[in-house]
Amino acid sequence: MKRPLGITILSTALACLAIVGLVNGLFELTADRAFTSPVFAALTFFYGITALISSLALWGMRRWAYPAFLVWTGAAVLSLLYFQFLLFRFAWLPFILAGVVAVALLALLERYVRLTVCARAQGSAE
Repeated sequence: MKRPLGITILSTALACLAIVGLVNGLFELTADRAFTSPVFAALTFFYGITALISSLALWGMRRWAYPAFLVWTGAAVLSLLYFQFLLFRFAWLPFILAGVVAVALLALLERYVRLTVCARAQGSAE
């Protein structure tokens, strides 16, 4: 079975996000300490690593692609929450708006990945 175009696009986007997350984590570690956060550095590394693993799993249409994507989703939500806290100090309107947009987007992506990967796994099991 050929990899669906949506999975190819998502996998490529996750690979780009992995690079961004890892480079951002490196900058967070090497930047002036007055403007950095070790927690945010750890979160960006975690985000980058999980994005890379999820990208590779989706690209190869592995059975574990869906759980890998869920872990990346969790890392994305944690990073978003922490970044919102650093940036807005819990100003509720931007925090809620960012949360609603992120949850809606991630929920749509989760559904697509779940249906696509599960359909692929069921097709290869038969």
